[in-house]
Amino acid sequence: MRMHTKLKYKKLMTAQKSKTDKAQINQINLEKILTEKGLLTKESILNDVINNQAIRQTGKIILAAVFISGAIALSIAAPNIFSGLGGLRKSFFKNKKSKIKKSDWQKIRMNLYNLKNNKLIKWSESGDKIILKITPKGRRLFIKKRMRDLKIKKQQKWDRLWRIVMFDIPNNLGIKRDIFRQKLKNLGFYQFQKSAYIIPYPCQQELEATLEYYNLYDYVTYIEATHISGEQKCQRYFGL
Repeated sequence: MRMHTKLKYKKLMTAQKSKTDKAQINQINLEKILTEKGLLTKESILNDVINNQAIRQTGKIILAAVFISGAIALSIAAPNIFSGLGGLRKSFFKNKKSKIKKSDWQKIRMNLYNLKNNKLIKWSESGDKIILKITPKGRRLFIKKRMRDLKIKKQQKWDRLWRIVMFDIPNNLGIKRDIFRQKLKNLGFYQFQKSAYIIPYPCQQELEATLEYYNLYDYVTYIEATHISGEQKCQRYFGL
């Protein structure tokens, strides 16, 4: 009985280790993919923080700022989380002289403590400043959410080029197919046929990162076209 219990425990530990190793490999692959596609640059992250309302939350901004900068020194009296994101402040405030309301400082401090308690950031005090650094756990979470929150940036002036994604993913990859279909919708694509999605904006970085991460290159066709049938319906959908 003891040998059986010991063997069962050993198998459980081996399975847990295998699961952990796989998760670490997936994390490394995801970071590598996003880096190669230019989706972890300061400019790319900054653009998404400015334009994507889903990630314009105090806690997420703090994590993005620390990820970009590596370390941030903030005043204990009035922490300015925007300092780590360069031009982000100007994007939030049309009037460059505008200041963050004093009532916001308490919210910022609360988010800092939440991030620290969840071991996503760590800090040390130096005089009247605190030095923020991202933890390995915080880095993993940021990269994972970076992939999840990707959005296609709209052009100020449409170049009159349609980007079309068509796929034929086999039934034995049905889960991946459903994930990919939902991912296209989240990116901003419009479904105009059962397995065909369209968008009028440049999307290759985000699309290639998604295809590489889910290993779906062999089942997807990407097309650029100046004219398509049913174009008016697509133009109305995108407000063009």
